[in-house]
Parts: sequence; C-alpha cells; structure tokens
Amino acid sequence: MISCAGIQVSDVIEEIERAGKPVITSNQALLWHCLRTLGLADRPTGFGSLLAGNFDKGTYLP
Repeated sequence: MISCAGIQVSDVIEEIERAGKPVITSNQALLWHCLRTLGLADRPTGFGSLLAGNFDKGTYLP
C-alpha cells in the first residue's frame, strides 16, 4: 500500500508487481472505488492488478 497522492508510481506499478508484490496506491484505490460505485466495468490497463479487475467481487485469484 502506497498511501500518498504526491508520489508518482503509476509508471512503476506493473514493474513492482512483476517482482511478486501486489501494489495498491491511494489514487488507484480511489479510482477503482469510483468506477465500481458508478457501476462502470472499465478496467484501465497499465496500472496494476487492482485496476485490471483482479480484485473485483468474485474475481480474486491469489
């Protein structure tokens, strides 16, 4: 969990996850929550497993 809106990590989220560590940033979590609250099934690519939908209800696979 990277909890700071002032840290630019969007460019390295997927690189960190390739090392076997899931990444959740506060901005990423906010966007995920907004998309799901609005009922939008959009899954932006290039921003890690959270926004790719890997943690949506019923889809989590460790």
